[in-house]
Amino acid sequence: MKKCLFCAEDIQDAALRCKHCGADLAAAVAKERAAVKEAKNEKKDAKGFAILGALPFVGIAFWAFKTVGIKYAALVAVFAVAYLILGPKVYKFANSIRKSSRPSVIVATSASDYIDQQFFWNFVPQLVGMGLLLVVLMVPLAVLLPLNGMVTGVLSPQATTAESASAAPSTVQTSANPASDAQVAEQQQPAASGPSATEAVTSASDAIPATDNAVQQSAASQPVVAEAVASQAEGAQPQPQVMNVAEHADAKPAAQPVPSAAIVASFDCAKASSQIETLICSSPETAHADRRLAAAYSAARAKSSDPITLKVDQRNWLTTERNACTDAACLLICTES
Repeated sequence: MKKCLFCAEDIQDAALRCKHCGADLAAAVAKERAAVKEAKNEKKDAKGFAILGALPFVGIAFWAFKTVGIKYAALVAVFAVAYLILGPKVYKFANSIRKSSRPSVIVATSASDYIDQQFFWNFVPQLVGMGLLLVVLMVPLAVLLPLNGMVTGVLSPQATTAESASAAPSTVQTSANPASDAQVAEQQQPAASGPSATEAVTSASDAIPATDNAVQQSAASQPVVAEAVASQAEGAQPQPQVMNVAEHADAKPAAQPVPSAAIVASFDCAKASSQIETLICSSPETAHADRRLAAAYSAARAKSSDPITLKVDQRNWLTTERNACTDAACLLICTES
């Protein structure tokens, strides 16, 4: 025995119509089963649309991980999870609007018109709702992400930290100690004896690195700047010190050896760890060439309209050409080219 769905009276299990109220039990059961099936399909479709809508976030997260780091990739993943949570709810809301607005009878002028209307009333409201949710989540995500770094693919945190650490000491030493450079040049003049030493100092002082077109343009103005700095240093330095050094060198030529030229690079040579840093600090010529290279790169970076491209070209040149040198002669030729 079972209960009637309409009058709750006891009837046979196989009864198709209630003997008490005359209700059609078969139609009611079929309608109930259809409603349950429709609810399952709606839930399945909501999950499917949510997964499809989250795929763009997955692609953006993968690209952000490759270009700007895991922090921004995790941020995109948070938005993807939010879409997976809110997507089914928006789908159900749009589907309820579709059911309430859909006409009971569809009037069409042709078969294609009928298909278009069926597609519209079956999928378009849900697609519009899911698309609006995607736009709502994409707008703040676009504000939070560094789109420039993701497009160019060069603003990774590791590369930015390394470049800033290598560029900062050279910039500070070049701008803050112009007099020390002039003093080193004056000390090199009495220390270098013979035509070979003079030619080596001259070639090292004339070495102007050319990483790309922007650096070549800025390098043309370096001799003028060097002369101005040297003139200021000579005006500021007291003359008696130079005379004392010359007299001291003439007084004891045999007892005291000729002092070697000071080695001052764009970084602290006492902290040189890599092979190329040790090679730069091996001679005054290579150290002076490295200082000129850092000054030219800083000037080109200040004048360049596209500093990102300049960074990429500079890093490629350092990796493929300068860091490949194993001796001082190769390093000087590379920086002069």
